Amino acid sequence: MHQQLVFCRLCILILLQNKYHTMYWHNPIHEITLPSDTDIIVDSHHDGEHCLFYTPTIPVVEIAKQTRLQDLCDWANNQIDTHGRHSFAVDHSSHYDAANLIKINQMVHSIAQHGSVKPMLLHFQGSLPYTTGTGDTRLRAIERLPHINTVSAFVSTHSQYREQFSQYQEIHNLQDFVECFGTKPAQLLIRLTDAQAPYGIDWYEYVLDDPAINVPGWDFCLRAIQNYINAQPVDFRFGPQWFDQRIDWAAHAGDR
Repeated sequence: MHQQLVFCRLCILILLQNKYHTMYWHNPIHEITLPSDTDIIVDSHHDGEHCLFYTPTIPVVEIAKQTRLQDLCDWANNQIDTHGRHSFAVDHSSHYDAANLIKINQMVHSIAQHGSVKPMLLHFQGSLPYTTGTGDTRLRAIERLPHINTVSAFVSTHSQYREQFSQYQEIHNLQDFVECFGTKPAQLLIRLTDAQAPYGIDWYEYVLDDPAINVPGWDFCLRAIQNYINAQPVDFRFGPQWFDQRIDWAAHAGDR
């Protein structure tokens, strides 16, 4: 049963990866169960072409945002205007953003209580700002938490820029990588680039070995957000401040 739960979380994390694909989105996603006989981090260096670093404190202002909360709100309000409140997420292409409304709302309160636990994955291509491989959703949540000025992150870059990160911890192998997490993950999902790329790791996620951790699936999110919108006044609109609310999504999904 536990293995089935972990597999479901893996599927959800793959589906919820950033929809704004890089040119490497078609590369295979490696599923690494820990401990592992292979070292995906060593592989990501591509025989010395790339390097990886970790720091617990990268300034948020140095990271480029792909989208902002207002962009998501504008999309959601347009969905309501176009399809009506009772058909909010009618097409498959809307599912990612519809689910992100719930994901970001939950993340705002989780980060406020526990901090930003999972390191982001950033790409450095010779000059600031960094671009995001993993963590753009977190950046949008942090918009509602202005007291958070820094985040922990891995930085993947080309070896020609190694000296610029001499103050950061260099990640040589999988053991180094895993030790940067507060809680050791049970499984990793990692997508590499190639030897010609400007950085070695395109995207990553992890799964903790804890069946109590709740990762809402597609059905839950789409059911909950649709029921929530159905219950709102006819003039309801999303705005960035909406994410500050504590909402019982399980109740809206009909799970209690």
